[in-house]
Amino acid sequence: MRTLMGRLSNLLLLTAMLAFGTHAFSQESYEDQQKDRLKPIRALLTPEVESTLSSQIAGRIEKINVRNGERFKQGEPLIEFDCTIQKAQLQKARSELLASRKTHEANLKLQEFKSIGDLDVAISAAEVEKARAEYALVKAQVEMCIIAAPFDGRVVKRIAKPYETVNQGEALIEILDDSELKVELYVPSKWLLWLKDDTEFTVHIDETGKTYAARMTTLGARVDAVSQSIAITATIIGKHPELLAGMSGDARFQVPAEP
Repeated sequence: MRTLMGRLSNLLLLTAMLAFGTHAFSQESYEDQQKDRLKPIRALLTPEVESTLSSQIAGRIEKINVRNGERFKQGEPLIEFDCTIQKAQLQKARSELLASRKTHEANLKLQEFKSIGDLDVAISAAEVEKARAEYALVKAQVEMCIIAAPFDGRVVKRIAKPYETVNQGEALIEILDDSELKVELYVPSKWLLWLKDDTEFTVHIDETGKTYAARMTTLGARVDAVSQSIAITATIIGKHPELLAGMSGDARFQVPAEP
């Protein structure tokens, strides 16, 4: 009986020791996770859209209507080319289209009186379509003489200069849309256990010395196997005119409650 009681006592003691050890390990693991989540992560502010506008035609630049750093509205003419020749060609194409229409209309009236063959009428109709296509082509070229802003934004850098002659496809100006700055950063892939689409955190920006609230919006498509990290994108909550694309700082995440 004493032997049985001794064995039972030892078993209870061993169970208690194992339970205490498991709890201690769990507590230590959670504390390590807390420290890991509180580590600052470098973050970068990026614009919603950033683009380099290029010349769609070869020609001489007549005017550049914006300066570096200047803001502009969607549709505003940023760069204008000297298109004297293209405009003259457009006038010529318009006149040829008008003449071909008049000829075709006259042929249709003659056809009613059997004074012209069907072939001549068909040819005049084809001439109208040819003139219409030529007019549309030259009109499109004239429209390319003005490079309009594709969105509300700001000039990053003027690459070309007024009165320069540029080739088709040559870069002219860099612009960006900073109406809503994004926060881009890489976090440890093991954070996927608790990261959510709307996870909020703070970003301390070096250049302003201020801390801003941010909300996660996009999770990267794959984990980098080497660094064991994943890209996330977030937006700054609220409007802050002092923030500029390219600024950087430290992101800090709140620690979720212990499960």
